[in-house]
Formats: sequence, structure tokens, C-alpha cells
Amino acid sequence: VAEAVFCTARREGGLHYFSFERETPNSLALFNHRNIAPESMSVTEFFGIQDNYDGVEFKWRDPSDNYSEAIIKLPDDLRTNYKTIDSRGVTNHIQAHFLAHRAWNKLRYNRKAIEFTAYGEADLVTRMDRVAIVDSTVPILCSGQIEQQDNTILTVDYPVDLDAGKSYVIHLQLKNGTVDVIDIVGQFGSYQVEVARIPMMPLVTAGVTHAVFNITEATETEADAYLVSEKSGKGIFESTISAMAYDSRYYPNDKDFINGLIT
Repeated sequence: VAEAVFCTARREGGLHYFSFERETPNSLALFNHRNIAPESMSVTEFFGIQDNYDGVEFKWRDPSDNYSEAIIKLPDDLRTNYKTIDSRGVTNHIQAHFLAHRAWNKLRYNRKAIEFTAYGEADLVTRMDRVAIVDSTVPILCSGQIEQQDNTILTVDYPVDLDAGKSYVIHLQLKNGTVDVIDIVGQFGSYQVEVARIPMMPLVTAGVTHAVFNITEATETEADAYLVSEKSGKGIFESTISAMAYDSRYYPNDKDFINGLIT
């Protein structure tokens, strides 16, 4: 029902929140090497429209005809493989027009999809939010366990060989299951690194299970805009996010009523 008024609904603590989707120049969050799990990203490029759809068939209820089913077909009535959308709560031709054109424009202009695992910042966004994503897969350079923590000096169980001319971050698994990502500012020998700050929680360095780490390069690639299409919980403060490339061409028909183009 929320989609009938161009919104995405979510429930938190017994309360319902509605996020209005519209063309916007701003992204709500940035996802990059600091909050994306290493090697979790997959990018898909589309050549042509997904699933070979050649149109949209949008179904709504027409109150002038005893609320019988009405259909808007885009771009015309001559297609053979429509994507069928059964709306809920749409009983207004103008609303149906907007929603049908948005769906058709997203089919026409979406050329990239992305999926990745994000850390806690993923809780700040919901479906159809615009986000900025650095869509480059960051490889894990080395991983292992933390043997000792002395403030910001970490002793690891795997030899580390970092290039002094590059920047790196370390992903630390904390005892509550969350991940803390910290810049590496120095290296002492092959088994010690210095981080920019003390981890959010003391690291487990005794017993059978030690804190684990991954080291990745801190890439500074420019971010691209995406729309979140799906989000699902994966673990403690971790979510799987699927998104489609953002394009302002999804929304040009939003002003058709103002411009007198809807009959």
C-alpha cells in the first residue's frame, strides 16, 4: 500500500516509517572499503533490458468503472513480453500513470546491479534510498588472528608486508560479533601493525578463539549513485544490500500532470 503513494515502509520497534521516493541529487550513505565486507561484492552489467521485457503492464482499480481492473501498457499495446505489475491500493489514474512510467523507465535505463555485505551503516538505509557506493571489489591481502594488543599496536599471527606508498585498513572482528575498521598507520617488522586508534572494544587475545582480522587496501575510487532495491539481515550489524544504478531518467514523468500531459 505504501508503494501506491511512492513510499517504502519499514517497521521499527512497533512504529511504522515511510520513506518517500523521488528524484534527489543527494545520497544518504556512502559504502566503501570502510563499511563493506571484503570480497563480498558482485557487480552485474546489463546489455539491454533484464529478462528481455519489452514493456510494462500496470494493473490498478478504476473507481469510475465500479473499481474494476484497469491496465496501463507501456510503451504501447503492441508488445509481447510485458512485465506485469499488480498494484495494491491504486485507484487513481494519475497515480497509476506515475507508477507505470517509473517502472518502465527503471527497466529501460537500469544497466547495472550490485550486491554486497555491509556493516552497521546499512541500518541507516532502506529500500529505494539513494546511496553512494564504490563498486570495486576489495581483495583481502592477508588475514589471521590477533595474538596481542598493546593499545594501538597489534601483533598478528600472519606475516604482513605493506607497501609504504599505499594506505591500508584492518577489519577486526570484535567479541560481540561486530566489525571495527581502522586505518593502519605503521608497521613494525612482519608481525606488528600500528592502527590509528584503539579498537571500540578490547580484542580477544587469550583462550582458544582469538579476534580475527583482514587487511585490505584503502581504495579512493570515486563512488557512483545507486538505489537500494533489497536489504536483508545477515548477522550482528551486518546486512546484505542489493542495489540498482541510480539514473535521473527514472523520474521525468513525475511532472506530467503539472505539464498537462495526462488525459
